[in-house]
Amino acid sequence: MFAGIVVLIAVLLVLVVLHVLDDAFRVLREHGDLPVKANMRWSIRAIWMLLVLAVGQFFLPDGFLEPAPPTPEPLPQVATFTEDGLWSGADTARLLHLEDELEARIRYGRELIARTSAYLGPNGSVAQLTNGLNCQNCHLDAGTKPWGNNYGAVWSTYPKVRSRSGKLESVEKRVNDCMERSLNGVALDSASREMRAIVAYIEWLGTGTAKDSVPKGTGIEKLAFLDRAADPMRGHEVFNAKCVSCHGPQGEGTMSA
Repeated sequence: MFAGIVVLIAVLLVLVVLHVLDDAFRVLREHGDLPVKANMRWSIRAIWMLLVLAVGQFFLPDGFLEPAPPTPEPLPQVATFTEDGLWSGADTARLLHLEDELEARIRYGRELIARTSAYLGPNGSVAQLTNGLNCQNCHLDAGTKPWGNNYGAVWSTYPKVRSRSGKLESVEKRVNDCMERSLNGVALDSASREMRAIVAYIEWLGTGTAKDSVPKGTGIEKLAFLDRAADPMRGHEVFNAKCVSCHGPQGEGTMSA
């Protein structure tokens, strides 16, 4: 807008000067003895056309004369896959390619998932909102482990209607479900630095995953039903081998899982 005003003033000044010169030449032609043949008529007409164009720009819609913004390139797939084709979270070294502010936000989000209690637990450095568990107690390796209740399909499938609530839920609502239920705590403000960091981390993990797609290895593996009667003794062996590290020998849970 400022540049347009400057151009308009300049055109008006040139127009005034040309009119003065034209009058001067006309007087010299009619009353002077000098053979003045200059005629400013065409110059004045050209300036009038420039004046019309300069004024007209103020009535054009914003951005009319600006070039169209470039079409953004598709986001690259940041996830990696195991030899078996299972989704696995991206290497955090790839964060170095992002702008500093975004990189810092995503790293903070990952830190909140891995060490929730340090920031939001009973003695949290940011707030005291949860029971002391970490998000990665359930979402293994900060939500990146294949079949470890990871975040591989969160960004591609949310918002979605969840069977638990029967309502359309956003990523923020899903995060707060964990805050209130699994961590027996208080919901985060959706606009808080912590929520924006967690959402940025989840979005980054889902970068390049097609909308509504669910890569193999995300969530929890669904086991086939047995073709025989369940055996509690065999179940006890599996529990001791695979489950005790998180759930404890009596199922009481462990704070340091």
